[in-house]
Amino acid sequence: MNIGIIRAMENHFDLATAGPDAFEFAATEIEGKLGLPVGFVRDLLKEDDWSFVVKCHALLESAAIFALSRIFDADAIRPTLAKVDMSRRTDMLQDLDVLPPENLAAMRALSTLRNDVAHNIGRASFTFGDHLKESKAVSRFINPFRFVWKEEVQDSLTRSQPKWTVWLAVVQALSYMTWRPNSHT
Repeated sequence: MNIGIIRAMENHFDLATAGPDAFEFAATEIEGKLGLPVGFVRDLLKEDDWSFVVKCHALLESAAIFALSRIFDADAIRPTLAKVDMSRRTDMLQDLDVLPPENLAAMRALSTLRNDVAHNIGRASFTFGDHLKESKAVSRFINPFRFVWKEEVQDSLTRSQPKWTVWLAVVQALSYMTWRPNSHT
């Protein structure tokens, strides 16, 4: 495994430590394992906020199915896992100790946000900027995602760079699910 990726995971994606090459390598590895076109993970950042949320969630769903099928050592179980809702898959990932608690909390927060925007067509123009103006949204968003930044800048960067924050959390979760599906330790 690329040492930059290990440092990124250990330092909660401290960009100064990991560097952009680690993220490019991580994205390429994830895309290969999940059968995605090259550039898909990186290009998520170019999406409008609504599409970004929906696609990030879909990516996490696919990675969860990938990880669980590898843990059970049975590709045949993938169609059955696809029928299981994401909250149950997340519970399985937790029970099997695939992801650390902060990644699980971020996945659950993204699932809640995705359900809110995807099941209400009135939210098709969703933006993180407008979302973070809602008082309830601030704590529901900032707390679960802030871990991706170094402690001294967690709140400010989570607020000012919400899309990057979610992307970093997603890439980290994807890394655990596609490279080390048996344990986050």
